[in-house]
Amino acid sequence: FWQEWFANCCSYEGEHARKVHRSALVLKALTYAPTGAVVAAGTTSLPEWIGEGRNWDYRFTWIRDATLTLTSLVILGSLGEAAAFKGWLERTAAGRPEDLQIMYRVTGERLLAEVELDHLAGHRGSRPVRVGNGAAGQVQLDSYGQLFEAAQGFAAAGGELTASNGEFLTRLAELTVTAWRQPDQGIWEIRDEPRHFVHSKLNCWVALDRAVRMAQAGHVSGPVDRWACERDLLADWLRTEG
Repeated sequence: FWQEWFANCCSYEGEHARKVHRSALVLKALTYAPTGAVVAAGTTSLPEWIGEGRNWDYRFTWIRDATLTLTSLVILGSLGEAAAFKGWLERTAAGRPEDLQIMYRVTGERLLAEVELDHLAGHRGSRPVRVGNGAAGQVQLDSYGQLFEAAQGFAAAGGELTASNGEFLTRLAELTVTAWRQPDQGIWEIRDEPRHFVHSKLNCWVALDRAVRMAQAGHVSGPVDRWACERDLLADWLRTEG
């Protein structure tokens, strides 16, 4: 299986080719074939800092991480994983960007209750060991930009976007028009009050910019002038407030 996949899907032979090839195999190994979901990691509770308590369960599908993985594979010439993921995402979100979570189980379940396993010592004594992830209900606006960036790259590489894919992206662009002004927990997944993160705003700009470009290319339809106007307003905010 692996030799066949690699032969058909990874044609890169440039600088550091061996490292690129090994990385591609790892990314492919993180995909869940029955659904097309992509996990962030195969591990739980490896600490960000030894003994500091920031030990999270990453065995789930983050929209951000998955789209970055799929974009990498598309660049290398493999479109099949992105095609499978977009089907999984639409089914999981029931076609409603408004209900999009930042992460899911690979089978699409939304509930990821976080539990601490006090009887386990953790890596090098780093407690607690956790299963589940309490950040699942957070708002992380940067996911919108990551989704649009991946969708544009997929379409530009020759991937097929269905009518329902286009409708989903149109609704996501409309959501971004209003959502970018809101605070969120950001890529850092802070576990206190939401804040206005420049990184999140920048990725909302990416979402609107890619929506305009995809509309101009005929991949989505919608109020392009409004998207462009809001994109420019957001750019002004980034220059003055960011």
